[in-house]
Amino acid sequence: MGTTSLDLPQEELKRQFEQLKTRQDVAKLLQVSDYQLRYHLYIYPRDKAYTTFKIPKKSGGHRLITTPQTSLKIIQHKLNQVLSSVYKVKPSVHGFAIQKSIVTNAKRHLKQRYILNLEDQDFFPSINFGRVRGLFIAQPYNCTKEVATILAQICCYNNQLPQGAPTSPIISNMICARLDSQLQKLAKKYRCIYTRYADDITFSTSRFKFPHRLAYFSQDSETFVLADELITIIKDNGFSVNLSKLRLQNRYQRQGVYSFAIPIPKHRQDVKEICIEHYYQDSEIKRTDKNNRRLFLSDEFHSKSGKHLSNPQLNTTEINKFKSNQLKIIDDKVFDSESNNVALPKDDFATYIYDKEEGFNDFDFTAFKEVFEIIKKILNRHYS
Repeated sequence: MGTTSLDLPQEELKRQFEQLKTRQDVAKLLQVSDYQLRYHLYIYPRDKAYTTFKIPKKSGGHRLITTPQTSLKIIQHKLNQVLSSVYKVKPSVHGFAIQKSIVTNAKRHLKQRYILNLEDQDFFPSINFGRVRGLFIAQPYNCTKEVATILAQICCYNNQLPQGAPTSPIISNMICARLDSQLQKLAKKYRCIYTRYADDITFSTSRFKFPHRLAYFSQDSETFVLADELITIIKDNGFSVNLSKLRLQNRYQRQGVYSFAIPIPKHRQDVKEICIEHYYQDSEIKRTDKNNRRLFLSDEFHSKSGKHLSNPQLNTTEINKFKSNQLKIIDDKVFDSESNNVALPKDDFATYIYDKEEGFNDFDFTAFKEVFEIIKKILNRHYS
């Protein structure tokens, strides 16, 4: 078998990998004879080449570990060195990568308001021989079919990626490269941070509400579910989600919290992006406090200049509120002629209503009835 590792620089390993054409080339790169390679792939019984055992999971149950015997393990270890020279780790990947760990993965989500965790179901077993072979044939590796077949045979056992083989971690990352790219774009689209540690996927955000385009509370099933866009990406990449491990947390509590898309009230049917203040009537939203501050609606201002349409002494610098052509609530950066900010923060608005402050003690909550019903269902489900 010779040496147990390859004593070649990364650049040379990458160069030789790109020139592979045949099984003999693979054997030469791994510094074994063609006969030794054929023996371990085709002659020696595969059932004797691996040892399988179980280890307990922290969450309960057992994890099946399948490790190769010494000679095959050496071959896989060498191949792992080669693959490390051609696979470029994506920034979002923290598992099975140099100078990355579960700690670096967690640090990316520090101080975020919400954290969504989900786990791929049967992660390693779902990566079968065909997927591994196809990985090497496709870009950017562009191996010949013969080489791709040999590499897949080295890495797979019983038509799947064995958890416990030296090559399995890096192969799983290579398989997930497209998944990582697509989920990274999805996270950016909804102003989130995305990371993956092996089969654990995490999204986090500092937004006031968790994006319902990623996950939400379903009124029909009365369960917390992933949105179609996220599910489609995961399924299109050959994986499925372990729904029992799905959880959404906020920074103030460790237990799971629910997020749901609030229904659109009848008087806001033309508004697509709803926030809780939209449930009040316009006349209620525009109530002023003792300091002459109030909430404003985006349609009160000129969309380009930010000037108030009926009060020329007022203007806002919240121009970003006008980009979507939707009715937005403005609770900051509305200035009078003396540069005083006369916008009322949403938190103060809510406090006035809760405390029944003068001028805020006669609001109509009829539109909230459907929201209260959803919350009631969540509470009943969570505490029953």
